[in-house]
Amino acid sequence: MDESNIEEQEKKKYEKQIYDLKQLIEVSKSLNTNLDLDDLIDSILYVTMGQLRVEKAGIFVRRGMGNYDFILHRNCFGFEVEKHNIEFRISGKSPLIRLLEQSHNVLSLDELQENMDDYDIPEVIKVLNPHMIVPLLSKKVVYGILILGEKIDGKSFSIYEKNYLIDLANIASVALHNAFLYEMAVTDFLTKLKLRNYFESVLIDNIFLANRDKVPLSLIMGDLDHFKLLNDTYGHLAGDLVLQDSARIIMEHIRKTDVAARYGGEEFAILLPNTSLESAYYIANRIRENIENNVIVHNNTEMRITISLGVAQYDPIKDESKEAFIERADKALYMAKEKGRNRVCI
Repeated sequence: MDESNIEEQEKKKYEKQIYDLKQLIEVSKSLNTNLDLDDLIDSILYVTMGQLRVEKAGIFVRRGMGNYDFILHRNCFGFEVEKHNIEFRISGKSPLIRLLEQSHNVLSLDELQENMDDYDIPEVIKVLNPHMIVPLLSKKVVYGILILGEKIDGKSFSIYEKNYLIDLANIASVALHNAFLYEMAVTDFLTKLKLRNYFESVLIDNIFLANRDKVPLSLIMGDLDHFKLLNDTYGHLAGDLVLQDSARIIMEHIRKTDVAARYGGEEFAILLPNTSLESAYYIANRIRENIENNVIVHNNTEMRITISLGVAQYDPIKDESKEAFIERADKALYMAKEKGRNRVCI
């Protein structure tokens, strides 16, 4: 090979490295400005598949505060999870987590088997059979586990590609860490619903969108009936269980685009973008019915509770401020209380 060809190859190699570095900078900007955990995970998967040209990509993440196990995110590309009737969970105490914390490296499945006893490898990893396993580490803590299938061209990952993947994983790890911190800052630890300040901030944004796009916006205010009596009768631990279960039921009956918050002690607020008054009433009533029929067991004692709810749809004439909108939903809630509780009023 003559000298000119060698120089040309070297030039192409450095041009690719510069291009990849620029891509990493753009990826870093994109990921680190996204604080929504679900959107961020989707972005990490799309970027990884695009940059590394792999057939499959998935990510295990810790879901929510106080949860140390890793759950396979629902957007898992290429891996056929539907075929297997198992829970795609990796315990936070798994030896795999300790290995990933110590290695800081991209591991193939073969390398994983060389470094671990077979019985220590999580069953979900054996079932999914990924080609590469990538720890998402920030401050020596694993925030996620990225799993990848083979490359589309069937070739092995080169050393350069593995190093690029480590750089990409480091960026994704910082973004995940930031998203977790943000989630902690805006989430009520007990119920896992949003905090009041966050809710009111989102409410302002949605009022602006409702005015601009001329779409309906509805608000539900709910308050548990006779909660103080339940607390006094069964104790505060029982009251906490009731709050947690009620919050779970609320989350089960709203969409991803809706926002539910713990507005006060036993008071909840639910913001429903692009939702009419009639639809909001239906949602509120479904929540009411399910809370009424729910049984909470504490110290071998069965407890029940009901909830009263008020519903209002945003009106640009009546609601000159977010406070006016909230007040109308609150008035409907108080009407439900005055009419005997365990009901929905508009």
